[in-house]
Amino acid sequence: GGGPPGGFGGPPGAPMGGPPMGGPPMGGPPMGGPPGGFRPPEKSKTGLFIGIGCGALALVAIVGVVLFFVLRSDDDDDETASSGETAAETKPAPPPPPPVGVGKIELRDLRFYKKRSTWYAVGELWNVGNGPVNSPGAKITVYDASKTALDSGSCTQWSVHDLQPNDNVPCRAILTKAKGWKTYKVEPKARKAYIKYRPANLKISGMKSVKGRWGVHKVTGKVTNNSSFRAKSVWVIVGLYDKNKKIAGAGNALIAGNDLDAGASAKFTVSIYNVAKRIEKSRAIVYGYDR
Repeated sequence: GGGPPGGFGGPPGAPMGGPPMGGPPMGGPPMGGPPGGFRPPEKSKTGLFIGIGCGALALVAIVGVVLFFVLRSDDDDDETASSGETAAETKPAPPPPPPVGVGKIELRDLRFYKKRSTWYAVGELWNVGNGPVNSPGAKITVYDASKTALDSGSCTQWSVHDLQPNDNVPCRAILTKAKGWKTYKVEPKARKAYIKYRPANLKISGMKSVKGRWGVHKVTGKVTNNSSFRAKSVWVIVGLYDKNKKIAGAGNALIAGNDLDAGASAKFTVSIYNVAKRIEKSRAIVYGYDR
């Protein structure tokens, strides 16, 4: 049994060297395939080149847009910095104004003088802010040569509840322990009213200023309430001035009866002791409110 005699070979009558029966030899082309082995079909390279070109163009466009905005931003920054430097060199920026409605007190023309063993300080309280001030004042402290505080006094007008911007009122402080003082410090006080005061329309008439016995200066006159309401706790504040128009004394007093009905009048007398210089002029201001 087995194959034909002589081993494997072609069928009888086949020419010598023909292919054996069965599949192709190992490594040969598959049956039915083209001679020379399997080759995949070739794709066109034109589409690939077009895709690469479009991508490159898009990338170039993106880079160009980014560079444009970066350079534009740098130009803007340079222009802003240059403009700011020029403005600062030609016109410095002014300091910011105080907040609207806030008063600020300065004690001006401060003057010290001594009578016997007591020192007095007189001056004018100015509202340099842009809002009214309640009870304008200043604390005055005196020091010896070693900068040790000796005494302090209050130069305050408690009866004034609405000192307006650019307005002023005289004040006086008394220092009884200031012997040997060398320097001083002023601490202005500007307060806001916790309640709303309505100022009365008050007028002074018939004012006279005389120097009485023992150097007492008396300022007298009459106050009339032209408001439609009762003015309460009506105070008259007086400042005395020398020939150089510098304040030399100050004082205050309530009118007769303290309060003043609408349309009514009352007299007042303000006595000022111990002035700095000979008095040439007096000034009186009246304050009263609805509460």
